[in-house]
Amino acid sequence: MIEDVMRGVAWLDEQRPGWEDKIDLDRLRLGSCLDCVIGQLFGDYEALRDNFIMDIETRRKLGFTIHSWNDEKWNELTETWKQVIRNRREINEQQRVLNQQQTKSSDTIKTN
Repeated sequence: MIEDVMRGVAWLDEQRPGWEDKIDLDRLRLGSCLDCVIGQLFGDYEALRDNFIMDIETRRKLGFTIHSWNDEKWNELTETWKQVIRNRREINEQQRVLNQQQTKSSDTIKTN
């Protein structure tokens, strides 16, 4: 499942850079057409089919859907996405802090 989600992450990085900051994790539910990752970013899950001409198998391989009616599987997919998004947000924040520190260091060197 994580491999599929990571393929989806790479696809989203190309389509909508910074997408992870636009996702409401409290609302995120992969079984919902409006509250899933795609629904939150593009308005509705069906945008994959309609706007990106993406078939169901490709959507599965990108971790946007699963072939199951089992709620536990859907919850697992949702939790996988949430963890990936949390990790990316943490990495992005660490990078912002590092960049700020480097900028301050460069400014200090220039003034001396």
